[in-house]
Amino acid sequence: MTDPRDAEALHDFRVGLRRLRSCIRSYRAQLEGSVTNKMRQRLRKLTLATNAGRDTEVHLTWLRKQQERLGIEDMQGLFWLIGRLEERKYETLDPATAEVALRFAKTATKFRQRLATLHIEIGTGPRKRQLTFGEATGELIQQQATQLADHLARVREAADVR
Repeated sequence: MTDPRDAEALHDFRVGLRRLRSCIRSYRAQLEGSVTNKMRQRLRKLTLATNAGRDTEVHLTWLRKQQERLGIEDMQGLFWLIGRLEERKYETLDPATAEVALRFAKTATKFRQRLATLHIEIGTGPRKRQLTFGEATGELIQQQATQLADHLARVREAADVR
């Protein structure tokens, strides 16, 4: 997110955060004790902090595509609106991006420290064995495949979009 010429940097950062949060959620049991609720909350706050910037980027992209559809009499208004959004982007997005980058660096350091250590718990009594990551992934894939099959079974006609 540090290269101002990279138009996709914010989008890529948000995708990475979303994937990380999904992975942490999927492997919650395996990461228990390593990834705290506070750490999960930090990632959520980072995602929320990028919403306004991403919305502005999406609006600008959409507006630029409307140029082909508008008449010459509407161009002045379109360019004015694009200019206002560009101004907002530079006034608010750049400082927010710098702040999010700093917060992410701190959060990433914390994650690396916590995930670099393997915690092993040895029980002395009867206890259910913890799943390996491979077993947990297999279960997740089976659950998702079953859910997909259930949803597909509900489709009867083209109007069954939902």
